[in-house]
Amino acid sequence: MTTPAYFWYNDDIANKATYGALYNWLAVNKGILAPKGWHVASFDEWGILYTYLGGADAAGAHLKEKGAAHWGSTNISDNSSGFTALPGGESNLDGNFGDIGVFGWWWSATYSDDHDAYALRLQPGSDGIAGGRNNPDQCGFSVRCIKN
Repeated sequence: MTTPAYFWYNDDIANKATYGALYNWLAVNKGILAPKGWHVASFDEWGILYTYLGGADAAGAHLKEKGAAHWGSTNISDNSSGFTALPGGESNLDGNFGDIGVFGWWWSATYSDDHDAYALRLQPGSDGIAGGRNNPDQCGFSVRCIKN
C-alpha cells in the first residue's frame, strides 16, 4: 500500500465491534484519524503513560482488558488504567492477517526513518509492554487517540 488505509481484521466487518480497525502508518502520518481536539499519541507520550503505570515491565497488566475473554487463560491483567486494551492482531507487509487474540499492536505518531515508525505491543502471558521501531509503514495496527 502506498496510500492511507484502514481495514477490519481478516477483512471481516464482524471484527469491527470488538477490535475496531487496523490502520497502516500512512493513515496515522496524515493526521486524519483523530477527531478535533485529539491526536494519535507520540512514542514519547506512550512512554509517559507506561512510566506512570509502573514502567515497561509492569504497564501491560494495567492496560489490558481484565480476564480471559479476549486474551486467553494466560492473560496477566487488572485493567486498573481503564484502557481496556484488546488483542486486535495485525496485518503484515504482505497483507496477511495474524495474531488476533494473541497480540495487540498500537501505532505511535512517531516516525523513525524512511520506512519505519514506532509501535507498541501487548501480549497475554506478560505484564509488560514492548515497543520499538522497524515496523513497516504498510503494516496494519490499532490506534488510540489522546486528548490535546
